[in-house]
Amino acid sequence: MRFSKRGDNTAAICSKLRAAMVRYIKRRQRQKMTLPDVGLREVLYEFAKVGRHLRVTALDPRTRIEIYMIADPRYGETLIKRLAARKLAYVIGKKRGYSKRSIDDDDESQSGWDM
Repeated sequence: MRFSKRGDNTAAICSKLRAAMVRYIKRRQRQKMTLPDVGLREVLYEFAKVGRHLRVTALDPRTRIEIYMIADPRYGETLIKRLAARKLAYVIGKKRGYSKRSIDDDDESQSGWDM
């Protein structure tokens, strides 16, 4: 953040500080994006080079749910692991949501057209 010399008035300084704080808060909120709370304690990763891309496999050993994704190796291992863990948490949460209602329930309509 740069300020010009002593000729600035207080309103301009306040607006620059406010804009800098807003940018800082938004950056911190992006960094605080966490995984959905699905009890993901441990994730096993496997990386395989496929041409110019990277095939990433992430496995939750407790639930034995496995996901695959293709990533660009230029992003770095840390970011790729975080993205794979987020996708794995999403899939686990989605499967848990569907497990609340069994497909074999005796509903009159299972197609969804009668809703």
